[in-house]
Amino acid sequence: MNFNESHVELVNSITDHFKVIENIGDGTYGSVQKCKDERTNEIVALKKIKIINQNDGFPQNTIREVKLLKQLRHDNIVLLKSVVHSKSDQSIYLVFEYCYYDLDALIHMQDIPEATIKTIMRQLITVLCYLAVKNVVHRDLKPANMFITKNNILKLGDFGLARELTNKGRYSDSVITLWYRPPELFLGCHEYGPEVDIWSAACILYEMIAKQPLFAARENISQIHEIFKICGTPDDDDWPEWKQYDSNKAMLFTSAAKLPNRLKEHLKKHLPPEQHDIIDLLLKMLRMNPKKRISAETAMNHPYFKKAGFEVDPRTLPELTLPEMHQLKIKEAKEQKRHHQSPQKPHFEPLQY
Repeated sequence: MNFNESHVELVNSITDHFKVIENIGDGTYGSVQKCKDERTNEIVALKKIKIINQNDGFPQNTIREVKLLKQLRHDNIVLLKSVVHSKSDQSIYLVFEYCYYDLDALIHMQDIPEATIKTIMRQLITVLCYLAVKNVVHRDLKPANMFITKNNILKLGDFGLARELTNKGRYSDSVITLWYRPPELFLGCHEYGPEVDIWSAACILYEMIAKQPLFAARENISQIHEIFKICGTPDDDDWPEWKQYDSNKAMLFTSAAKLPNRLKEHLKKHLPPEQHDIIDLLLKMLRMNPKKRISAETAMNHPYFKKAGFEVDPRTLPELTLPEMHQLKIKEAKEQKRHHQSPQKPHFEPLQY
């Protein structure tokens, strides 16, 4: 499968039309640069797609991302302006609207204003409602894929792993970045829907407040054990299907010692007292049994979002005046610090638009 040529702008050289300002990302499927479109004077994010093998054509993830972004239109989804084919280097470039920040950088390097945190939370649940209506599951929600404009608008990006759901679809369980992946995927579940995004969203909401990830490990087995330590081992009565997804994977955990669910206590301990009214919502979003997880629509009507401050139009809030900040800058700063202070390599996820 290739791009529909009618949707691709052909240029002799990408540098004829775009002036590079700085690199802002380098991920699995391409590098991202902040550029000026010389034809319109607009600042854009230019993503160069990596072509591993010319015979294989464009990566399937890129084709899927372009197709979905052409269909989806929402204020909280990053706008794909155009697809450009440069003849000089035979490369494909995706031209996105530019956002000054990504959420990962903001969380870990700055104190985000409380009003901004509230509006980002609400916008995240709002866009998940939209995706559910469109039968689309994102499958890679994480702070590095959430971009923020200067006027506090959330823009969800990186739809390379997103899928349109079908009635009898079986999907990969090797999706969603480790820290934000729900337990059913570790256990081999292949039939799922928007509930996997709900788990990821809960992890993000927690991280925005606590300034640290809820579940953090470096590989699959350690990650699922991190989940079990806090949420408890699967309960056969509450979640009878957990052993049925993949018997080989289930065997790894059936002999493990039974652990109680201490999620509520963990949230009370690690969230500030003034934010304890989000605990009930997080408990509903982080149900181990995916069938019992709250939907985005129901979450939107949760009392937590009825509090003062959540109904505010983000564009009426003061503009963010923080310096531009993306995960690549944070990665470079942390690596410099590591070289000077510590031999341990920190965990990073690639920035992808």
